[in-house]
Order: sequence, then C-alpha cells, then structure tokens
Amino acid sequence: MRLGWLQGLGVTAALLVGTVLLLAITQPIRYFGPPLDAIFLPGVGLVVVVALAGITAVLAVLAVLFRRIPLIVRAVGTGVALVVLATVLYVFGFTIAGATGSLSAAIVASVVISAAFLALLAVVGASLATLLGGFVAPRRRARAGYALLACGVVVLAVVLAARSPGSDGFVTTPVRESAPPPLAVADPSERGPYEVATLSYGSGLDRRREAFGTGATILTASVDASALWGPWPRARTAHWGFDASALPRNAHVWYPVGDGPFPLVLIAHGNHPLSMWRAADEGYAYLAEHLASRGYVVASVDQHFLNTAPERYAAPAGETFVRGWLLLEHLKLWRRWQALGDTPFGTSIDMTRVALIGHSRGGEAAALAASLNTLERHPDDGRVRFDFGFDIASVAALAPTDMFYQADGRRLPLEGVNYLVLHGSNDNDVQGFQGSRTYGRVDVGDDDLLKAAIYVDRANHGQFNSAWGPLDRSGATGWILNRAPLMTAAEQEQVAVVFVTSFLEATLRADAEAREVLRDPRHAWPYLPDVAVHGQYLDATFVPLATYDDRIDPGVTSLPGGRIMGEGLATWIEEDVDLRSPAFYGTRESRAVRLAWNRPGAHYTLALPADLTLSADASLTFAFADPGAAAPPPPETAAAAPSETDPEAEASLPARTEGSPIDFSLELVWDDGTSVGVALTEAFAPQPPIRTRLTRLPLVERPSAPTTFQSVTIALASFADAAGDRDLTTLAAVRFRFDRQESGVVLLDDIGFVSPPPAPVP
Repeated sequence: MRLGWLQGLGVTAALLVGTVLLLAITQPIRYFGPPLDAIFLPGVGLVVVVALAGITAVLAVLAVLFRRIPLIVRAVGTGVALVVLATVLYVFGFTIAGATGSLSAAIVASVVISAAFLALLAVVGASLATLLGGFVAPRRRARAGYALLACGVVVLAVVLAARSPGSDGFVTTPVRESAPPPLAVADPSERGPYEVATLSYGSGLDRRREAFGTGATILTASVDASALWGPWPRARTAHWGFDASALPRNAHVWYPVGDGPFPLVLIAHGNHPLSMWRAADEGYAYLAEHLASRGYVVASVDQHFLNTAPERYAAPAGETFVRGWLLLEHLKLWRRWQALGDTPFGTSIDMTRVALIGHSRGGEAAALAASLNTLERHPDDGRVRFDFGFDIASVAALAPTDMFYQADGRRLPLEGVNYLVLHGSNDNDVQGFQGSRTYGRVDVGDDDLLKAAIYVDRANHGQFNSAWGPLDRSGATGWILNRAPLMTAAEQEQVAVVFVTSFLEATLRADAEAREVLRDPRHAWPYLPDVAVHGQYLDATFVPLATYDDRIDPGVTSLPGGRIMGEGLATWIEEDVDLRSPAFYGTRESRAVRLAWNRPGAHYTLALPADLTLSADASLTFAFADPGAAAPPPPETAAAAPSETDPEAEASLPARTEGSPIDFSLELVWDDGTSVGVALTEAFAPQPPIRTRLTRLPLVERPSAPTTFQSVTIALASFADAAGDRDLTTLAAVRFRFDRQESGVVLLDDIGFVSPPPAPVP
C-alpha cells in the first residue's frame, strides 16, 4: 500500500513524539542524579537512535498490516506537526527576539525556520513511508531513496553550519591613541606573594557533592528560608533531600597562608538548568585563587539547589531574593568563626572589609544582599526580621541581571557600598547591559565611595565562569549564536581578574593607583587583550552640573543658579536610555541628554552658578555615549537657527568615517567670553561604538551598537598653558562645541567636577 505525503509527515511526527516521550521519561533519571546519571548521560545518543529506529520499524509494520493505522497516524501526525511548529516558533522566536530586540524579525525568522523544518520532516516521512509501505514500483522506491539522500545532505550541511562559529566581521577596532602615562601600580593580574590553601564547608549530609558532604572540612548548620520561598515542590525535595526549611550553607574556600588580617570575599554563581549539571561554584577558581594569593579569603558559595529544575519552581518573591539572603546567612558563619577562632582561619578574617562578587543572577543577588544588609525587616513582609548589619564595603557584578526582584514594584537602592559592573558586548544570555541600571541606582554619597561600569567588546556571558563556556544558550538555540568574535576563555578570565582585582585593591585597601584603573580603563591596556573597552566612573568627590534625573527643565543645571543653553543643535532632548532589547529588558532607568548637530557653530553650554568655587586640583568630568547614528535635519524653527560665529567656523568640517571615534571640543569659558579648549580626541581616546551581531542570521539581525557610556576626566590644570594668567577656579561656563565633525549625535550624562585630579593628560 502507499502512504501520502501527509501520512509520511505523520510517521515522522510520531517518531518525534516517541523521542520527546523518551526524553521526558529519562529526564527525571538525569534530574535525580548519580548513580543513574553515570549510566544515562554517556549513552543518551545511542538510546535516542535505537528508540527512533524501533519506533520507525513498529509504525512501518503496523502501516503494512493494518490499513486503518495510516488514518490514525495521519490524524496524530497532523496535530503533532502543529505542536512541533509552535515549539520551534517559541524556542527560536524567543532567542532571536531577545538577541535582536525585534519581535517582527523574530516572527519572520521563526516561521521560515519552522517551515523548512516541517518540510524536511514531510520529505523524510513520506520517503520512509514509501520505502517501508509495501509493494511499490521500483521507480517510486528509487525516488524515495534519492529524496532521503538529499535530506541527508541538507541535514549534514545544517550540522556543519551549526558547528561553525559564525562571522567575526563584527569586532570593534580599539583606539589606542592618547594613552595615559604608566601607573606605579603593579600588574593586577600578577599572582600575589601568598601561598594558597583550600578547603570546603557544608552540611556534611550533601549527597550530590562530596566536598560539601563527607569531604567537608567544616560542618555548618542549615538555615530556614520557608518564610521567604513559595511552594517547594516534592521533586526538588526528593532530589536534594531537604526543603526550604533546611537550606545548606556550602562553599569552597581559597585562603592565604599567613597571619592576616585578610579581607573576606564571597562569590555567588548564576542560574542554569539542573539538567545541565555543572559545578558552577567551582568555575571561579581562577579568580578565587588569584585573589587569595594577593591576601584575600575567598569563598565561592554553592546555590545549585536554587537553580532551574524540570518542575519549574515559582516563588512569590523570586529565587533571586533567597540567593541574596543566603549570602548574608553565610556571612553569619564567618562572623561567628572570626569571633571564636576555632577554624583553620583562626582570627585572621577582617570582617570590617567584606566584598561580594556575583555572576549573572548571582550579580543581582550580590547587590540585593548589600541592600538587605541595611534593613531591619523583609521589604515584602514586615513580620520577618533581619539581623545582619555587616561591613559590606564593595559589590562586584559580572554580567548581572537586574530584573528578577522588586519590592512592591520598586527596585531597592544601593547605598553605602562601592560598586563595579563588568559586561560583555556578545552576552547572549543577558543581552541588555542590565548592570548599568544598577550602576545608576548606586549612591556614592559623601563617603569615599566609587562606582564603575565596564563594557568589554568580544566578551560573552558564560566565559566569566570556566564551567560554562562559549555557548550562552543550550540546545538548538545555541546553533544560531555568532561565536566567532568571542575572545578566548583565558582572555575573558584575564579581563575579569584585572578589573575585579583593581576594584578590590582600590576599595578594600585604599590603593589610589588601582582606583585610576577604574577611573580610566586606558591604564589597564597593558594587561588586557586587544579589545575595545567603554568605562564609566563616578566617586564621592563628584560635584554635579547636570545629571538629568533630578529636574524637568532642560534649561537649568542640577546645581541651583546654573543655566544650560544650546545653539545650532538639530536635536536637544533629555531621555531615558534603552538597553539593547528594550522589549525584553526595558531601559537604563536613568536619563541623559541627546544632542545632534549638522552645521558648524553648534554648541551646548552649561553656565556655572555664581557662587560655585572650584579648587585648584579640580577636574572636569562627564560621561558620553556614541550611538553611531546620523544627525536628523534641523527643525524649521527659530530656535534651531545658526548662531553668529566666526566666519572660519562656518567652513565645512570633515565628515566622520565609519568606525572612527566621535570628536568635539571641550571649552572653559570666562565671564568676558574668552575661552580655551581641547579636542576630545587630544585629551582622551574615545572608543567607537561597539557593534555586535549576536546571531548568525544576517537577513534578520542587523549589526547593533548598544548605547554604552564612557567617562572622561580632564584636570583643569591641563588647560593652564592655554589659559595663560587666567584663573581656572573662576570659570563662568563649560561648553561642548561641535566643531570637529560636520554632523553627529552624542548622549551626555554626569557632567560636573571631581577632585583630586587623575594622572596628568600627556
């Protein structure tokens, strides 16, 4: 008998159902871990192949023996085909939309991929049905064989394409001009003088990890999180052997052999499915051992029991809240150990210098822990009391999220701590620079605090953890990722080591030279791979002229008594700044001013309040972002008319070339109108927009340049030669004059003054 193409699709769809059922049955085996893990995982490929072959044979025999079976297969197959279509649409659509920020592009690409996938299934199914469906003409059987061969070639081509890394044509060439003079600080990536010892602590009953079970050096008591967590599924209890009322406190520790006192650093890993079992807490050994060699006690905290599992937990406050809370519960252990001195660390831990480091959701949890540390009660339930109050001085976040916890719709502020966020341009998990949102909420206040945001080209999400690797997404969705631009894992770990070490040295040991690495990442060039880096920085010495979050009127400064004026601008708008995919990740939740020009003489001037007195060691600072966009035509209004300028200024300006950095002039202005200025590119090395393409779908995703800011700090003393006998402390205004390129667009933020000055500009 013969089966039609639709029946053939039904046969293949039935094969898919069998495969899905097989995986659904075996998934709990994988979930419940050893010893069954050791049996299942190595043979999963063989099991799937055998199952597919068996199901194919059974369906073929039934189709030959019972003529009504094909009708059933056809009905089931049609329904399953629709399920397959919806699944492919969802899986690929979510990935593509998250990467491109375009829902329409995701729909188009997903439909095309799904249609091609189903067409391939139909050909395979019909060919199998023809070959196995009984007595048919040899010519028809030959055609079926050729069709299968063609499908095999197509599948092989797809597999080879999926294994290829993609295109490396989207790598930003870093600009290395205007390098600052070398600092006296030693290479922060060099190993320190201390010998490093390791141990682990845990419940002693952990049946998943020997290091926290029978191999634990220090036994710890569990903690009760039942008041913070939603329903704890029985499958989770069966897997781990405990529920939310008895969460263990487990960690690996690297510590220097010496007398101390040593600062304490906790590291929190991120989220990943338990079905992709990896010891994420061990993936920061490269960083922990490095810091321990430089005199820090480092504990990498285990929170795998909070990670995603097949039963898809749901908690009212989110598991991220428990992650942050649990870090503070670990600090209670260290406070007790330091007081009693009955551990291998003795009393060598300096509990007045504590830092938290987190990656991915762990980065959000670290910031959340610092916020909860100052509270007396749970922000969502006043019945729950807190008794923390640790001296947490610093929080560092690697590719963090900032989306999983809000207290009644409000994000918690982050006060009284130093903050560092490090993010990669090719992050295909947290595509938007969410840590910049946390950065905006950090209040450096009146204390000697700082915050820094570092955006690095060619870095992804997973390679900050040596256990996660270059694929930020698993399964079929990983096939479409563009991996070719990525730096190596060793290079990305080097980036993390350089900036995290500099941050801890600056904030826990008051190292002024290390602070300069954060203020101006150009100081880190000798220690980094050849990649473009955008760095934003503020500290407690900042005197704001304009921050754009504290008033409505674009014509007044943040300091009372100051005014803002613009001439010849094509665009002057104060706006919130989108993250890479605003539909998925929202905005930066802080404002900046967008300025565009397309004629000579355009400028943006901030007149200083009359009572503002600057110190001789003050520096001008501001943050700018280069969106890489073209200036719009000027509006036909009187306000947009060209200003009266020197005729020479009206001469045509050079056009900006693709890939070149933005340029404009910075001027100091006195009451009589005289001014001195310097070109941005003469005082700084502005990096061009970091363009990326996260997927390998050129027809769907265009290269994008997310809006990331770069901080510029220029000592007023750098203008001394040009100013002559002018008093630099009695300025009337600061002006951004757009006289270096014929047109352009720039975003400005955090304009003001800081002191003391950075290293002199060469």
